[in-house]
Amino acid sequence: MDLKQLRLGQTPRLTKAVVFLLLALQVAIGLFCAYLFVHSPNTEHSALIQAAAYSLGAGVPLFALALLVVTARSGIRAVEARKAALFLDIVPRALSHVDLAPQDPSLGMVAYRGKRLRAARVRPKRPPVQLEVGLTRDASTASYRLEAAHHGMPVVLWLSIDLKIDQATVCLRAPEAAIPPGTKLADHCPSTLHGATVSGGYKIDPVERADRIAGRSYRTLILRRSFVGDEFLWDPANTFFFVEDLGLMVASFMRECSALLAPPTSDPEPDRAVEPAVTA
Repeated sequence: MDLKQLRLGQTPRLTKAVVFLLLALQVAIGLFCAYLFVHSPNTEHSALIQAAAYSLGAGVPLFALALLVVTARSGIRAVEARKAALFLDIVPRALSHVDLAPQDPSLGMVAYRGKRLRAARVRPKRPPVQLEVGLTRDASTASYRLEAAHHGMPVVLWLSIDLKIDQATVCLRAPEAAIPPGTKLADHCPSTLHGATVSGGYKIDPVERADRIAGRSYRTLILRRSFVGDEFLWDPANTFFFVEDLGLMVASFMRECSALLAPPTSDPEPDRAVEPAVTA
């Protein structure tokens, strides 16, 4: 096995728990054997206890190492497991914290009295966000449906994320029927796109794609971001920056395009013809 491909961070949680329990058991038994060795008056028993302690000291670490090597995911399996973790755990956790409330700095202010403050006290409570997650059959793309309140009105966003080793593609959608004729979806979120390109390093596709979801036509804005090598997948700092920036971008888009993202109030109707894609 190529050690460069071995990702111990992708070791199953059950394996980690078993190894931890084995090591804890070794320490406990070692302490118990030491206690018996010191207090046992029988020399023959003391020799047996000493031999058992030596066996445990050598056997348990070797068994734990073998268990790690056998069950650790490496190569393609490690990449697949990491992508699944991003799609189904890390990204949803960030999206569930999307906050569309007005950013008033006076909210949640707490007096500082010379001691470290707890974030739970300082941070204002977030309004609830409804989040649904879906995967394509080949698990290459994750789709998300977010519903939140903006100025007391519900806002619904469909977005999808496609991850490659060194690139992420984010698709933001708005109902085709809500977009004024002759305009692009990008025209309605200039602040979001400015932040995405300047701070997030995204490139905006000049062509906006037409998609159909739940019987309705949607205009799709495509943003692509490239990474250096595969460190995005494995480096916690790079992963954290990506998901935090994604949450900020999604919140900005939902606030800026809230007028376009109102949930449908009637059954799907035949959409007007989609106009030819407008290029930048």
